[in-house]
Amino acid sequence: MHDLLTKTQPLIEAVISLIVTSLLDTAHSTARTAAASLAFNLARLHYHTIMPNSTIQGNDSTTNAASAGGGLDNESATTLVAALVEGTARELDIAEADRSENALVGLVLAMALILYRAPLDCEVMEVCRAMELSGLVGRWAAERQRGKKDGGQKGRGIEGATRLLSDGLKGR
Repeated sequence: MHDLLTKTQPLIEAVISLIVTSLLDTAHSTARTAAASLAFNLARLHYHTIMPNSTIQGNDSTTNAASAGGGLDNESATTLVAALVEGTARELDIAEADRSENALVGLVLAMALILYRAPLDCEVMEVCRAMELSGLVGRWAAERQRGKKDGGQKGRGIEGATRLLSDGLKGR
């Protein structure tokens, strides 16, 4: 598990390329949803490698994630977050009937995991500000509030995702 992300940089780059391509495919909501899920899992690995005392649950063991390395490198994190922001914007521009709420939740959670504890002056945060991420998240939250279509677990997941991302943007 040691240096997992740094030793697999070519694979990480290929995965990010796949995520970018799939998120930009406005014709196939299943591709966008799968890309959001893949991005979430990559972001989760990043988060667990930068957070001391966090663990990654495996099939047969639990590993201290801090020993896994230093997370995504700056270029990979910046590319991934830019794709996630663009994917969120495109998903919000799709007619509500064709929109994938699961993709939106995955995108927001993935961004939250990458941005949580990121320095406010880093390149990733600069990209978020330049692409007006907080406005996108606010727009999505306002649409969800007006619609109130979903309740229960899905509604709580959306609220949790926006709260996590908001905390990440504030540097908490």
